[in-house]
Amino acid sequence: MLPVILHNLLHLHVFVRDTILLRHLQAMRSYPPPRKKEKPKRSRKQVTRLSPLTMFAAAWFIYKMGCQVEIFCHQTRRMQINLCGPSCCHQAFAAQAKTASGANDIHFDSNSYIIGVDGHASYCMGNRIDQFDGDLQLLDDGKTVSGIGSGIAIEGIGTFKFAIEDDTGQAHVIRIPNSLYMPSLKRVLLAPQHWAQEARDHQPQQYGTWMATYDDCIELQWGQRKFVRTVPFNTSTNTPVFHTASGTKSCRAYIAIVA
Repeated sequence: MLPVILHNLLHLHVFVRDTILLRHLQAMRSYPPPRKKEKPKRSRKQVTRLSPLTMFAAAWFIYKMGCQVEIFCHQTRRMQINLCGPSCCHQAFAAQAKTASGANDIHFDSNSYIIGVDGHASYCMGNRIDQFDGDLQLLDDGKTVSGIGSGIAIEGIGTFKFAIEDDTGQAHVIRIPNSLYMPSLKRVLLAPQHWAQEARDHQPQQYGTWMATYDDCIELQWGQRKFVRTVPFNTSTNTPVFHTASGTKSCRAYIAIVA
C-alpha cells in the first residue's frame, strides 16, 4: 500500500511542477503586453504666406504680360487696316470691347488716355498739366471757350504734347504750340486744322499734314503724308476718338519712388 501512495504522490508532484512551468512559459511569451495601435495624428496644413516682394514681382509680371498683349493687339489691328484699307477699318474694331468712357479699346498701360478729334474746334485742348511740353503759361483773365456747355474757363496756354501710333505701329510724339489748358474739360480734343496750321508742313508737298474723312473713319496724315493714323468713329457718339500710344511712364515713376 505504501509504495502505491508514494508513486501517486510522485506523479502529482511532477504534474504540479509541469503546470507551474507551463504557466511561467506562457507568461514569458506574453511579455511585454501587446500595445494598441494608435491612429496617426493628422498634421495641420501649413499656410504659405507670400512676402510683399514676391507679391510685387507677381504683379509686375502680370502688368508686363498685359502690355505685351496690348502691343500685339495694336500690331494686329494695324495690319488688318493696311490690308483692307479705310473702308474696312470699322470692321477691324468691331470685335473690341467698349469701356465705360465709350472708347473701343481696352488698355493695360499706365498713362494712355483718350483723345477726341474735333474738326469744329479752333484749338487743341488739354485738361492736365503733364500733357503740355513744359512751356505752359497759366492764365487768370477769365476767358472761356464757348460751345461746350455753358463755357469752360481757359486757365493756360502752351505746347500740347501727345504720343500717337501710326497704322504700322510706330510711335510718334506730336507737339502743337498755342494749345489751351482747360482742367474742367472732360476729354482732350485734337483740332486737326490747328495741328496743320502749327505744323506748317508744306515743303516740298503742299498740305503735308491734314485729315481725310470717310463714312466710317478718318485718316490723320502728317510728316509730308508719310505717316498715317486711321481712327474709326465711336459707335456710340459717331465721332473719331483714339488712345494715345502705350507707355509705362507712370508705373516707372511709382517704382522709382518705392525703391
